[in-house]
This record gives sequence, structure tokens and C-alpha cells, in this order.
Amino acid sequence: MSVGNTDASGSGVTDPATRAIMTFYQGADLADAKGGAPVHEFIKGQGIYLETTDGLKLMDGMSSFYVAGLGFCHPELVEALAKQAGELSFFVNAAGRLPDTAIRLSDKLAALAPVRDAYVAYGNSGSEANEFALKLLRMRALFRGEGQRTKVLTRAGSYHGGTFVAGSMTKVGKENVEYGLPLSGFLKLTQPDFARQAMPGESEADFVTRLVEEAENILLREGPETVLAFVAEPVSFSAGIAPPPAEYFPRMQALFRSHGIACIADEVITGFGRYAEFFACSSFGYEPDCITMAKGITGGHFPLSALILSGEIYHDVQAAIASYGGFSHGSTYAGHPVGAAVALKVIEILERPGFFPDVHRKIGLLAEGIGEIGTLAGIKFTNASGLGGVFEFGDQTTGKTGAQAAQAFADLCFKSGLIIRAAGPAVLFTPPLVTSDDELSAMFKIMKAAILAVAETPAAAPVSAEI
Repeated sequence: MSVGNTDASGSGVTDPATRAIMTFYQGADLADAKGGAPVHEFIKGQGIYLETTDGLKLMDGMSSFYVAGLGFCHPELVEALAKQAGELSFFVNAAGRLPDTAIRLSDKLAALAPVRDAYVAYGNSGSEANEFALKLLRMRALFRGEGQRTKVLTRAGSYHGGTFVAGSMTKVGKENVEYGLPLSGFLKLTQPDFARQAMPGESEADFVTRLVEEAENILLREGPETVLAFVAEPVSFSAGIAPPPAEYFPRMQALFRSHGIACIADEVITGFGRYAEFFACSSFGYEPDCITMAKGITGGHFPLSALILSGEIYHDVQAAIASYGGFSHGSTYAGHPVGAAVALKVIEILERPGFFPDVHRKIGLLAEGIGEIGTLAGIKFTNASGLGGVFEFGDQTTGKTGAQAAQAFADLCFKSGLIIRAAGPAVLFTPPLVTSDDELSAMFKIMKAAILAVAETPAAAPVSAEI
């Protein structure tokens, strides 16, 4: 079996015009391509490796968009899935009739979460969890006679999902303008990226003060009584993986709580081990009223998301339901017994002695490797936080723009046996938590060789490298 791509015309590459599946690509160059870009067909995964129909074997350097933290086809997760499917394959979570695995998972999540008197509800994706959280908060506001609370604060560059509401919380460049989003009332704050957002000579303390004052001014302009929630990832991976200054979250949540505005931590990416703990918010002084999660909760072995509410909010929602005489919300597969069983096994694996300490050690190795990449020609910026790193290509002396260089780099990595993600001029590197030291070293070897090859190749010439 070969490692890396040998020929784009192989049977593992599909012409999308000949198949029924819809494929969408980011970037005008791909969107404008006649017939779309080729589709690679993957048929097998094991550990950090994936295989295509034409026998290519590739390492996954992005955890399949931050999901596969425990790798693919983890034997214990596959066993838990199969066992539960053989006992209770499905039962709707509604009307006081609940799968036992969903009940046990709720108790476990409530015990783990840094939320006071926690209660748990379920969905199928991070988008749904974020939207469901706002829906419950809106219900609560109406019940409390605060019907004017409709507005939501998020940060520029953060990603919170793809539905109309979650998409309105999301703003990455021009993203979502093609749908007429954001909806009215979704407001953006500055990302707490000190390295790239601070003014010349500005200290971290002054930077935080400026961001708090920005939020205060928006509240004054809009009226704090009209704002429902503040939604923030502990660290935004879509906005450069920049950890916030230590005082950012304590000061921001103090401001919002003084005006009765709920704080939501979106842990869809950062939760379940990416920071060598279950939830990253505690590491950054963030004490949310609600946490949303997905992706790593099942390691991609089954679709499942969850949201955790504080007891104060939950009891208000329960009183609202009693007042209204019903609860007009449903999600057929929420709290799916198979997904819950897989999530319970994920938690069991992560709780084992040595697992998080080993991830913490790998976080150091990754940061060291990203720092070395920052010394290479053509790289203008790097950052690392948790088990994730980003580096950004500058415009190259060979004539490539930063975005062209990043895409050429990602394509070359794929041919060399590594799946990596380019987003404009930036490259995100988020390997699975179970990546071994040797595998991590092999990934960095491929990336360094690809960076050097891109820097040395003229814009019009094909890029290749010896790995």
C-alpha cells in the first residue's frame, strides 16, 4: 500500500459531475471551476490513518475537522456502538420516556461540567446545540417579561455553525453573506487575539480594557436590556487559535452578568481533550451559564451534541413550560441511545490515568514544532494553543500569494501522505489526541519539506518535494 497520492487520475478520485453526491468547496477559485474539484473517495480509517479506493494511505493532520480525537474506528468505541445497537438501536428521547444511556450520560456530563447545578439536553450537531441554547434562553426571557432580549454578541472570526441562527453567530471573512446573514440582532465583538489585534505599545491589560470598553459601548448603543447572550469559544480555532489574555473572560462575564446577559461557552471544538481536559473554559477563567459541545463527544463515531444549562436557567425554563402548558421543541435523534453509549465510552477512555497528562505532553511537542515552522522561509505568523497550531504564509518571492502558497502546501502534503487544511493564507494543524510521538514527528517532517518546496517553486510551476 502506497503512502501519499501518486496519480490524481486514480480510481480514488471521482469526477463530481458523474455522481449524485453534492460537494461544496470554499474559495472562489474552486467554486468557479467547471464541474467542481475532484472528490477523493475514502473507504477505511484506523487510528490516525485513512485509506482511499485506490490504495492511498494518509495521516489525518486535522482530526477530520477537530472530530476524530481518538482516531478512526477506535476498537472500544466500535464495540460500544455495536453492543448498544444490538440492545436498543433507537428510542425517541421525549415525553418522559428516555434511553438509559442518555440518562447515564447526562449524569456524567453534569458532574464533569464547570456549570453550577448542571442539567443536560441533546442535539445532533454543534449548530443545533448552539441554536437550541439560544432558543431556551429566549423562552426564559419571554417568561421573565424580558421579551426585548433578542440580540446576541459573538466575536468576529469565530465559527458557531451552519444553520440560519448559528450561521448568524459566525463571521469568518465574507462567510454567510451569500445567504443574507447575519439575521438582525447578531452583533460582533473584537477577537481577543493580542498578537494581531493589539495596538502598537498596548499592554495586555490595556488591550483587555479596550475590548471590555468596546462591549460596554455596544451595550450602551443597543441597550443592555435588549441583549440575550454572549457566545464565545474559549479559544477560537477559526480565528487563529489565539488564547485570550488571562483577564479577558473574567472581566467580560462580569460585565455581561451585571446586565443579566447569559454567557455561553461553545466547546464544540475545544472540549473533550483538545486542551488535555474535558472543557477548556476553566483554563481561561470562563465560568459560563451554558456549555455547548459536539465533535469530540463521540469522536465522530456517532452524531451527537449536547448543551449544559445552569440550574438557575433550567428551573426558569421548566417554570416557563408549565406556564405555557407545553414545550414546542423536538429533535428526533437527540439523546440517541447509541450515540450516548459511545459518548460514555469516550469519557471512560479520557478519564483513564495518564491520558490527559500524555495529551498535555504532546501539546508541548506540537508548540515546539509550530515554533520551528515559524523560522522557515515564507511563513509570516504562527500560533499554538492546546493540541492545535496555525501558521500563515506570506506572499512568496516566487510570485505566489499567501493563499496560493497555503493551498499548494496543502496539496503537496496530501500527495506526501498528510491531510491538512488550508484556509486562505493560513494552515490549521490539529492532529488526533492519540497521535504518537513518531507520527507527530512524521507529520512535521512532511510539512517542513512542503513549506521549503513551496518557497522554492515559481508560481506557475508544479510543486513537488522529497519527503
